[in-house]
Order: sequence, then structure tokens, then C-alpha cells
Amino acid sequence: GYDEETYYTFSFSPVPDDEDRIGGLVCANTDDTERVIGARRMALLRDLAMRVADATRVKDVYRLGAESLATDGREIPFAIFYCFAEDGERALLAGASGIAPGHAAAPEVISAQAPHAWPIADVARRSEMRVMTGLAEIFSDLPAAPWAHPPHEALLLPLSVGGDSPARGVLVLGISPDRPRDANFEDFA
Repeated sequence: GYDEETYYTFSFSPVPDDEDRIGGLVCANTDDTERVIGARRMALLRDLAMRVADATRVKDVYRLGAESLATDGREIPFAIFYCFAEDGERALLAGASGIAPGHAAAPEVISAQAPHAWPIADVARRSEMRVMTGLAEIFSDLPAAPWAHPPHEALLLPLSVGGDSPARGVLVLGISPDRPRDANFEDFA
């Protein structure tokens, strides 16, 4: 009763009948979904690492990260990078893929003090990943490509330089509507 991205390998073999003619067919199949998705995710991570490896400024990391995530929208239909301004009062759009800057879901500036659909300040303060569901009720025209339907969920991840350092920004990832959000996706993210 729902769309789902899956991959199978089929192998067909003839089955002889009593007169040594083809009397039937055996179709063996293997579910290769996790292998295909895993390989795609590894390729995306490899591309991301290669693109940002030579970045000398944080803003270049955001821009190059967005460019990398734009190379394959099957896994992440849209991604939005926010970094905090020096005053800590605003989150500034630092990169986007799959969604136009200025879109209702990708505003150029989000106040850290005022409520917003994306709880950027709270994710950064708690330094914890957050899942948002019901995106269609919040944003009416999220991008769907390459899928037929826009994402229903998004994952918000705090971005920090490591360990106990405070978050410098937040990454919003639209989650493919045709793949379940599971521990494997969250580990990948």
C-alpha cells in the first residue's frame, strides 16, 4: 500500500517436462536493496569527503557539502546547511541542495530567538539529532525529485567541530519518501 525503493536480482532457469521440453520455469530472486543502498551511501560519503578535503574556510565546507549532496537526490531529496552568525542570534543559510534558497523551507535567515518550523536553535543547544515528521502540513511545496512524492520527514543534525564543542550550525536533511528512516539511515546521516 505504499511506494518503496527496492532492488532485486532475478535468475530464471528452465524446468524440463517428462518429454525433455521446457515445461516450466524457476525464478529465484535475491533482495539486493541493502547492498545497493549501502554502496550508494558510501559513494556519496566518499564524494563528500573528497570535495571538502581541501576547503580552507568553514563557509566553503557548507557550500561544497551542499554541492556533493546535490549529486544524488535519491538518498537525500534536499539538504539545507545553516551556520550561526557571530552574534549567535541568527542562523544563516550557508548551503542548499535540491531546494532553492529563499524557499519557505530554506529561508536565508532564521532567528535563534523566535519560533520557526525548523527548531535550529534547540537542535544546536541540545546538540542532538532530531526527526521532524509531517512536513507536508508545515511546507506545502517541498521538492520531490527524483521521487513522485516529497519527503514526509527530515532529520536535523547539529554541526560541530567535534567532541564537546558547541554546534556551529545545523544540517537539515530531507529523507527519501520511498525508503524507511531506520538506524542505517541515521548512522549514514
